[in-house]
Amino acid sequence: MKRYSFIILMLLLACMAYAQKADHYVVGRVVDNITGDGIVGAKVILSREDGSQIATAVTDSSEYWNRNGLYRLKIPDKGRYVVRASCVGYSEDSVRVALHSLRETDIVAEDILLPHAAHVLREVTVRATKVKMVMRGDTLIYNADAFNLAEGSMLDALVSRLPGCQLTKDGRIYVNGKYVESLLVNGQDFFSGSPKLALENLPAYTVSRIKVFDRAGASSRMMGRDMHDKQYVMDVKLKKEYSVGYLGNIEAGAGTDRRYLSRGFGMRFSPMSRLLAFANVNNMNNDATANMIMDGDWDSADAPQGLLASKQAGVTYLHTLGNEASFFATNNLLKHTDADNQTATNSQTFLNGGDKYGNIAAWSRDKQTSFLTKEVLKMLKRGWNTENTLFLQYDRTKIWNKTHGETLLGSRLLNGLLTQGRQDNTQWNLSYDMNTDIRLYADMLRVKLSGSYDHLDAKSFNANHFFYHDSSTPTDYRNNYRPMMRENAAMGADLSYLYSLGKTDLRLGYSFNHEYHNTNNPLFRLDRVMGADSSRYDVLPSTTLALDEAIDTKNSYRSIDYADEHVAYLVFYHSWPSFRGDLSVHLPVAFSKKWLHYDRGNHQDVNRSRVFFNPKMTFEWGRKWRWSLGATMSSTMPDLVSMADYEDDADPLHIRRGNRTLKDLHHYDVTWSTRHGGTLQSLFHVQWGFHQTDHAVAWSLTFDEANGVSTVQPVSVNGNWHTDASVGYSRALDKASRWSIDNQLTAGYNHNIDMATVASSSSSIRSVVSNWQAGDNVKLTWRPNDGYELSLHGAGNYFYIHGERSDFSDIHAGNYSLGLNAFVSLPCHFQLSTDMTMYARRGYQQSEMNTTDWVWNAELTRSFVKGHLVAKLQGFDFLRQLSNTSYAVNAQGRTETWHNSIPRYAMLSLSWRFNVNPKKKNAE
Repeated sequence: MKRYSFIILMLLLACMAYAQKADHYVVGRVVDNITGDGIVGAKVILSREDGSQIATAVTDSSEYWNRNGLYRLKIPDKGRYVVRASCVGYSEDSVRVALHSLRETDIVAEDILLPHAAHVLREVTVRATKVKMVMRGDTLIYNADAFNLAEGSMLDALVSRLPGCQLTKDGRIYVNGKYVESLLVNGQDFFSGSPKLALENLPAYTVSRIKVFDRAGASSRMMGRDMHDKQYVMDVKLKKEYSVGYLGNIEAGAGTDRRYLSRGFGMRFSPMSRLLAFANVNNMNNDATANMIMDGDWDSADAPQGLLASKQAGVTYLHTLGNEASFFATNNLLKHTDADNQTATNSQTFLNGGDKYGNIAAWSRDKQTSFLTKEVLKMLKRGWNTENTLFLQYDRTKIWNKTHGETLLGSRLLNGLLTQGRQDNTQWNLSYDMNTDIRLYADMLRVKLSGSYDHLDAKSFNANHFFYHDSSTPTDYRNNYRPMMRENAAMGADLSYLYSLGKTDLRLGYSFNHEYHNTNNPLFRLDRVMGADSSRYDVLPSTTLALDEAIDTKNSYRSIDYADEHVAYLVFYHSWPSFRGDLSVHLPVAFSKKWLHYDRGNHQDVNRSRVFFNPKMTFEWGRKWRWSLGATMSSTMPDLVSMADYEDDADPLHIRRGNRTLKDLHHYDVTWSTRHGGTLQSLFHVQWGFHQTDHAVAWSLTFDEANGVSTVQPVSVNGNWHTDASVGYSRALDKASRWSIDNQLTAGYNHNIDMATVASSSSSIRSVVSNWQAGDNVKLTWRPNDGYELSLHGAGNYFYIHGERSDFSDIHAGNYSLGLNAFVSLPCHFQLSTDMTMYARRGYQQSEMNTTDWVWNAELTRSFVKGHLVAKLQGFDFLRQLSNTSYAVNAQGRTETWHNSIPRYAMLSLSWRFNVNPKKKNAE
């Protein structure tokens, strides 16, 4: 032990000696004293207090720091200094700084505020070229004017066209294979973590350019150096005429098959504040997915599911507090949706001695009303920064449903069911998070606090008819009523201290987290109530006593569980500026304990205590080629409710049991990637990942061949792992950038382990299934000028599933598509956008799912009144062949599901857009 202590002491002394030799700098900004904007090109002089000059610099801009007017000057030694700035058109000014410790590598000076001189330079207009994409250092810049979009398009249509960019249907953005963590508008996180608000409501015509880069976090900006908090962001820069003043867009449309659309959007921008208000009413499945289809980026997983009518309105407001990194923002959204969902599911469960098959047809009507509000307060000062987030959400949901299903063993019918139900849910949740950093010369103290609470009241009525082919098992009718209550609470605190040693940082910290879960889930059998009306399944008895006598004790339960976790951690950071290397090693030790009090006819206590070591390592390096390597090991305890000793047969066809012998789960992850942005507007990335879970929780299945009853129980199994890889490539094919290609390749392998058997077998049989997947998505685009654009796109996914069981039949299935998109400017100011795509599916179990569908969409637009009024005629799925089928396979079986989808329609809409800019004051 003494030997290890001595080695650690010597390493710390070596790091401290290295820190003494490190260079020291003063960093800061020169800004306009009226607008607060950074001034590029100002001359900055560092001198001692006696006036002797030491160093000079010229201010520049940085995407990483998300700021203009930056300077950096080398300081020779400890002491007090003066930083003076001057610029043409401004009067000079200065600030004072001091280096207190040789461990301070960077001192952040106060902003130097330059007042305007008598003469102001005339404004210079820079006209962007039609190049789609350029790389400037580590920043990827897209020119919005280089993309042909239909009149009236929103930001999502523009983002989905960017080379190397993928936009998912839930609003997640990936650029060159990397997830975009935040969407900014003019450098501000205006939408506070809700990118879909911007994507679906910000008009594309307002956008000048889009930048994608790693941005320094608040801690880095406070300390003036990298504090390992960078974010990969997309910054949407608005055109100058829309950056100050008012802009708005109003649209209304009506179509065949009772389709309708009405929406309004308004935004006010000023140097100090932003205000946005919007409203949207439509029954087009939010039509964002329809836009994906129009762009040819649709596949079977992205197709609109069900028929959805929505009404929503929101207000977002942001006000800056002294600088662009300090602001208060509020987001408020009121939303109502009405969904009509129909599904047809065919499933196959792999069993020894013969597979089980299931067919289910289901319908549901879901109506939900939601209100959410999110408030964010961020403050960045010289010596501290803080971020506070308050979130509140309320949901009210009503659901009606019907189901018809049957179970077969081979071709022999075993059982069937008919259900009808209704459910009313009311849920609300509240959360608060605070993160504060305090600068202590070269070091930093961090404090985090968090708390959350959510409450759910759910009342459900279900009339269930179970019938069996086996004559010895009688038909079972159950009228169930469940008034469930669930509440969850959590609180956490984290305190850490970062000690700086030049290019090495050490963070020592402690965190505590507490969780509380309370569930009361009684089940009442209304069919047992004397004199109950069998024609009504959702009527309660007139007295509480009659209801209490109908309780199903075996299938009613109450659970209260707690979890406490104490974590002590050490984080090591080191950087190598010569090759831009960054290493971080996290070494946390977690002391976890869980308690469960479970009542289900009898009382049970389940508890478990563990000590887990969950290390994590990431290493990034490279300049033109950026490489990344990561490894993580983590352990968790299983859900204690799954470990309770119980049997639930509320659904007599699917019985559930607990298992006290579940083991702790251990997860292992390795990731590797490389990215490159080069000449000819090219992007390239390769990614690979591996994940393995030891003691994964699987559901052991026992199937009764006589009546088709399935009994499941959680068990711990080993051997589950998967790996996946992707290659993305995007580039222009000629010097004029008229031709471009975008190609995304994917491949994966999933090794699934599960347990399944039939009731006549003495033990469960280990089921091993290997799932191979390969896919490609390629798009070739020709854009000769602003008036024409053609794209040929193709995609395909192939699945090969192999089971080690002797009677397992290998599965070969796949989807593929081929299509053409066109944008054409026509005479008389008309614009035509159209696409024709063939979607095919092969290898599915049900022959009716092996289809070839042709989907054709078109949109004709014309602008009037100098572009303020836009008329749009849209046709969706002219050939009426759009369908929606999904496919899933694991170690227990495979499932094919069909969803109803929005029918073909034609719609005519009119939109009016406007902007009002403040009048310029005449120069005196």
